[in-house]
Order: sequence, then C-alpha cells, then structure tokens
Amino acid sequence: VIKEGKGEKEIRFRHFVTGLPIWMNYHLTVLYNRTGEPIGLATISRDITAQKDFSEELKKQVFERTGELELSRAEAEHSKERLAAVFNNAQAGMFTFAPVWNEQGLLVDFRFVITNPAFAAYVGQTPEVLNGALGSTWFPGYLTNGVFDMYKQTFLTGETLRKDVHYHVDQHDLYLDLMSSKMGNEVLVSFNDYTPLKQAQLQLQKTIEDLRRSNANLEEFAYAASHDLKEPIRKIHFFSDRLKISLSDRLNEDEKIIFQKMETASRRMSSLIDDLLSYSQVGLRPRMLEEVNMSQMIRQVLDDLELEIEEKKAQVKLGKLFNIQGHHRQLQQAFQNLIGNALKYNKPGTPPDISIGCSKVKGNKLTIPLSQEERERDYYCISIGDNGIGFDQKDAERIFNVFTRLHGNTAAYRGTGIGLSIVRKVMENHDGFVSAESKPGQGSIFKLYFPQ
Repeated sequence: VIKEGKGEKEIRFRHFVTGLPIWMNYHLTVLYNRTGEPIGLATISRDITAQKDFSEELKKQVFERTGELELSRAEAEHSKERLAAVFNNAQAGMFTFAPVWNEQGLLVDFRFVITNPAFAAYVGQTPEVLNGALGSTWFPGYLTNGVFDMYKQTFLTGETLRKDVHYHVDQHDLYLDLMSSKMGNEVLVSFNDYTPLKQAQLQLQKTIEDLRRSNANLEEFAYAASHDLKEPIRKIHFFSDRLKISLSDRLNEDEKIIFQKMETASRRMSSLIDDLLSYSQVGLRPRMLEEVNMSQMIRQVLDDLELEIEEKKAQVKLGKLFNIQGHHRQLQQAFQNLIGNALKYNKPGTPPDISIGCSKVKGNKLTIPLSQEERERDYYCISIGDNGIGFDQKDAERIFNVFTRLHGNTAAYRGTGIGLSIVRKVMENHDGFVSAESKPGQGSIFKLYFPQ
C-alpha cells in the first residue's frame, strides 16, 4: 500500500467475541507530509459478511441453475432423439403439414415439412423428395374429397380429429384411418391403410347377403317341393286304398300284402318329406327370440303325446325347469323328438319310464370339447332319461347325423333318421349342445346344455 499509495483487502476471520466467521473489507490510503514522504495510513473497515453470504448463495444458485440447464439441454436432446426414433420407425405413415396461404389470406393448401419413411415408402418416394412439396402435388384429390377440410379445421381450431376415409380419388381406392393434430404452427397427420381388411369385410358382407338370399330361396323351394311331393304321395295313398277296397273280395293274401307295403311306403315317404321340411326350417337361426317357459313347453309336448303315453302305459316324471330366451316352436319340436324317441324305443313288455330334470353345471366340468369362452360359462342342463333298449356308446355321436338309423326299418322302430339331427340343429341355434349316454338294454340319457 505504501508503494502504490492505496489498497483494499477482504479478510475472513472469526469474530473475537462471538467466534462466528465474518468478512471484513479494509480500504487503506497513504498519508503524506508536505515534502511527499509517507507518514501513515488512513484505514476504513466495513463488515461485509451479509454481502459476502449473499454473493456466495448467488454463486451457488447460478452454479446449480447452470447445471440444471445443462441437464435440461441434455434431456431435450435425448427427447428429440427419442421422438425422431419413434417418428422414423413408426409403422403408421406420419408427416407434418405447414399451411399455404394465397394473396387474399385464405388457407388453400398444405406443404410437407417432415415425413417419416413409412409414409414416404407408401407414396413410393423418399422423405427428402417429399419435404417441402405441396400436398396437392402428390394428392390433388385431397383438396376436394374432404381430407383438406379436415386438416384445415384442425389447424384453425386446434381440434384433434380422427376419421375413417374412403379415398376414392387420384385413381386410388383406399380405406384410411386418418388422425390430425395441431402441433405449433403445423398439423401432424398419422394414418393407417386398412384397405385389405375393409375389402375382406365388404366381401364377407356380400357373401352373407348371398347366403341370406340362398337360404330364403331354399326355404321357399323346400316348402314348394314338400307341397308338390306330398300331393302325388297323397294321391297314391288315396287311389291305392280305393283300389284295395274295390278289389277286396278278389285279392289273395300275397296281393293284400303288396297293397299293405304300398301303403306303408307312401306313409313313410310322406313322413320323410315332413321331416325334411322341418330340418330345413330349423337350419335357419331364428331372428326373433321370446321368453320360453321350459316347464310349460314340455307339458305341451306331453299333452301332444298323451295317446301314445297312455297306450304304452308310460310313466313321465317332470322336474322344475327354467325360462330362457329362445324360439318356442323349435324347442318344442326338439323335445317332441326326444320324448317321442323315449316312448318309441322302449323294451318290449316294459312300460317306458321317462324322467326329465334340470341342473346347473360349469362349462369347465363338461366332457364336450368347448372353446375357452364356452368353458368359462355356466349352463342349464336338461336331462331326458329312459329305460329303453339303449344303444352302444360308440354310436353316441353318429346318431345325430342326418338319416342315421341304428335299428334299420324294423316295424317297431321305424323312422326317417332326421329327428335327432333336428335336435342338434335347434341346440346350435340356441348356442347350446346336446350329448347322449347309453348302454345296450340299459336305457339312454340325452343331455341338453343351454348357456345361462
């Protein structure tokens, strides 16, 4: 200080009374006599502890903030890289559009800003070729088919829009899932082309419509054919009966047997036509369902079979059943076939003993092959058991095939082989299943499973 004339120093030390650290600022100036010789120092001291603490805290905050900014910058770079990776590797086509204004200040087009490889490949170009080009250059039809209006609405209102678009312009026939979102001063567009799926759907709808027409035609044909076939059968039966009566006093035993076989054949043919017509009708899934009281419906079936039940002195036990949403006529037909079979296939000399009961069962407890969804369902099971002649269990699946008969044309067990096929069709129409359990000479149990 003596050499330079003045000086300043900041010193940190402990206060001699409190012992706390403090900062002092010393400002020194040399004092001179008249001849210019230094004769002493003038010293000004100030306690600058508060300023020093503030300065240190400020440095600390600046340091921390600088670190945060560096970290934020690194995170921003990382986020940018991730966004670029997502954008460029996305399977969906993506691009950003910037608005193009005319001299009157109207939005008239959009210009590609960035495009991802998926979109560029879809157009058959590279992102470098597309970036900066007008949308109308590559897709002129988008200005008039509603797509431009969609992007314009998103840009002007900020509303995110998503639409299924049939892009049927520019010699294209495409089905696109388009989504537009506003991003800053641009519109981000992403899309998926689901044309193959849509074409398959349209083809399926056409096939379904063709099947509906075909089924309607088949139903009309079955009705007409049954009517046209039954009329000549009825005439054969009528005239053979008249002829038999007319010639009754001149017929020998062999000729009477021939007439009897003619009558039996005509009745069987008439029954077969009726069953075929019934089978064609249950082949169509009912469109309108109704609530069916199963107990009441089966009692109606038993009333219809009352004469046969009395004739065979059959015992029928009917337990408490349930109500379902179904098709009353089809269900009645199915149970009439099953109960009718239980009466028909009884053991000679043994009155039929038929029991009809109901229980609840889990799908995963059934031995029938089911899908995972079906195994998770609960089912009502109606069982129809009898003490009849039964059958071999190996035929338990075959008996549900059309025209399958295990007992031939034995007089006691005549039939058309269609009844159980109708039962299976009815259960399929009600999303259910039917199975059979039996042993020769030990009766049969038919189980019908209705989803609860």
